[in-house]
Amino acid sequence: MELSTSHGVVAWGAAKHTGMVHVCCPSGFTVDQLQHTFETSDNPQIQEDALHLLAVFRNPELQRRSLEFAVSGKVRKQDAIFQLLIPMQSPQTRGIAWDFIRNNWDKVKAQITTAMGG
Repeated sequence: MELSTSHGVVAWGAAKHTGMVHVCCPSGFTVDQLQHTFETSDNPQIQEDALHLLAVFRNPELQRRSLEFAVSGKVRKQDAIFQLLIPMQSPQTRGIAWDFIRNNWDKVKAQITTAMGG
């Protein structure tokens, strides 16, 4: 699989699977690159893949930036909730995600719709 951006084509293969993510940057992408790809791509699959990679950063500061992006209003609510839940599934990022959710509850709550059970 390849990620197409306005800056060329970057192969990322199996790196999008959580088990193969590097400690700092999944498949070599930065938070800024993934956010930019999400915001500028007109391909929904590429947008979804970029969001998925944002959710699996294990570096605490990068994970916080990714969580902040999820509640920034730039991500659709139905996608943002998964950006908050994915890091809760990993023991390495669960504490960071839980602290973020507790400390930013008003922003998180704004992402939960009645259709989601909120």
